[in-house]
Amino acid sequence: NGPTFDAGSGGSVVFDGTNDYVLCSTDSNLSFNLQLGSCFSAWVKPDTVSGGTSFSDTNPRYIMSKGNPINQSNFLFRILGDIVDLTYAMSTGSYVSCRSDSGAIVAGVWQFISVVHYGSEMKIYVNGNEINSNSPLNAQSNASLTTGSVIEIGKQTTTNSRFLDGGISNVSVYNRALNADEIRQNYEAT
Repeated sequence: NGPTFDAGSGGSVVFDGTNDYVLCSTDSNLSFNLQLGSCFSAWVKPDTVSGGTSFSDTNPRYIMSKGNPINQSNFLFRILGDIVDLTYAMSTGSYVSCRSDSGAIVAGVWQFISVVHYGSEMKIYVNGNEINSNSPLNAQSNASLTTGSVIEIGKQTTTNSRFLDGGISNVSVYNRALNADEIRQNYEAT
């Protein structure tokens, strides 16, 4: 639906918040063992930080998501108002989630956001600095998540809504937990 490319600041994809998104891959077999860990990172410049601040609100802004509309298993890397959130939702109805405090995200400013799941702990980093660390809400000791759809950037996969308004660049998905030095290195390199 027409996301554009902006060559400034190293290049980014610009989303209008209405109907733009990027379909990343035709590979739908991405899976995670939550006990082993994972990491999601992206440079994000939201034009607004308004919208929902809870899981059920209609207007959170999605950085990246992947989900299975049949069994409802998915991962959601998103901005809820000015809060960073990463949620793995399992087909069993349970989920693993971590959120930053309010004020973590600022509208109109490029920020490097990383969320790392270490198995028993999740950490959120903004611009290479840890801003939140906690045990995941509703953590499972040995959960596995396999989704049956492709990754989408800029919207929620299982719905045609919750579009990001702003720019996204340098999206990364790791099948292991990066440490603080690696997060800082990625921030400084980009």
